[in-house]
Amino acid sequence: ASRTAAALAQSRLGEPVPEYHEGDFAILIDTREAHPWTPPDGVPYSVQALPIGDYSLACYGPRVALERKSLDDYVRSVFGEWRRFSAELRKLGALECRAVIVESDPDEIRAGKYRPGPDSPLRSGPSAAWARYLDRLEPAKVIGSAATIHGAFGVPVVWAESPGRAEAYAWNMLRAWWKAERARREGV
Repeated sequence: ASRTAAALAQSRLGEPVPEYHEGDFAILIDTREAHPWTPPDGVPYSVQALPIGDYSLACYGPRVALERKSLDDYVRSVFGEWRRFSAELRKLGALECRAVIVESDPDEIRAGKYRPGPDSPLRSGPSAAWARYLDRLEPAKVIGSAATIHGAFGVPVVWAESPGRAEAYAWNMLRAWWKAERARREGV
């Protein structure tokens, strides 16, 4: 049976953090992930505070981090919280294995899915100015921000078309890096 988000959340409730040994393939999930992706069946994992990113590998944490973003979170980070986000990107850029994985794709961006709908709470109160900004934000600028981030910080932005594909990409990327690292250590 696959683990559920509830089982992942339960691991935050005082369960001891497992000890991993150099070379183990074990996923680390940041405690701030409200609805974490579910690691593949049979893959050990633990939920703990990570210094950077949302997902990493045990024993390799200082070298590996993936940042997960919904489309709204990505747009808010790049166009509304750039100072904070660029500091995070500088840290990510120093790692060996890094990426920002966005649970969306350019087709959704071209369709304006990042813009709040007419009944959105963002349309009133203090957020209304942000909604007006998003109405004027061109899709090409959102899509092009990925090239800017990669060029300036060396952090690839991966447009995944859905949360499920983003999750699969993350696990595959972590496993591929882990395998390459093992091969490098073994001199293969």
